[in-house]
Amino acid sequence: MKLVHAQIAKSGFGQYPVVQTALVDSYSRSSSDIGFARQLFDEMSEKNVVSWTAMISGYTRVGQIGNAISLFDQMPERDVPSWNAVIAGCTQNGSAICIFEEMMQHGEDVRPDEIEHYGCLIDILGRAGKFEEALEVVRGMKIEPDEVVWGSLLNGCKVHGHTDLAEFAVKKLIEIDPKNGGYGIMLANLYGELGKWDESRKVRKMLKEHDAYKTPGCSWIEVDNKVNQFYSADKTHPRSEEIYKLLELCRA
Repeated sequence: MKLVHAQIAKSGFGQYPVVQTALVDSYSRSSSDIGFARQLFDEMSEKNVVSWTAMISGYTRVGQIGNAISLFDQMPERDVPSWNAVIAGCTQNGSAICIFEEMMQHGEDVRPDEIEHYGCLIDILGRAGKFEEALEVVRGMKIEPDEVVWGSLLNGCKVHGHTDLAEFAVKKLIEIDPKNGGYGIMLANLYGELGKWDESRKVRKMLKEHDAYKTPGCSWIEVDNKVNQFYSADKTHPRSEEIYKLLELCRA
């Protein structure tokens, strides 16, 4: 990184704010370089919200949450990514909910979608295994939890093998969309991984009784500036015959 930095300085581009921000972001990804990242940040003559967020994200990545919050408090203006960065970092020390609540009260300029942010916070808490805090957020919601919220909670349960809460989340999801069996299959598979075969069979039976469907897996790939979409076992693509022939050649 320092060789790249030296080349940038030699070429004369080192004084551009966008370049300086990129350097701050790059250096802040390593705990050994976080101090130098802060030095570069402090030396910037023009700082915008992206610059501040890059430095805050760097602190949260290396676990320096106190520095992240301190810098966040000094920001002259904040946007959604800056709030998200500090919320994600604060999950580690239990203050994410307080920061989130402050954000929700801050004004419409940082609230593009309440469900989106609730889902983001619950996802962060769930991945960190902080399920009590996640449920506290759900209980405190002023709007009805939707698939984004319950799906985020279910994802965290899957990561940590929290089957009881996962089952609760799945039932909520099935109430919202009884025909979608994707979430139920996820739970059934989780039970199987834990050796709870009776529970797995019960879930699959429930899905069958509800005549639930499983959303097929989907992938996207961009070729020659065109996005191509593929579903599992799909043959609707206009060049599917060529694609399958190529796959057969690769297997041979």
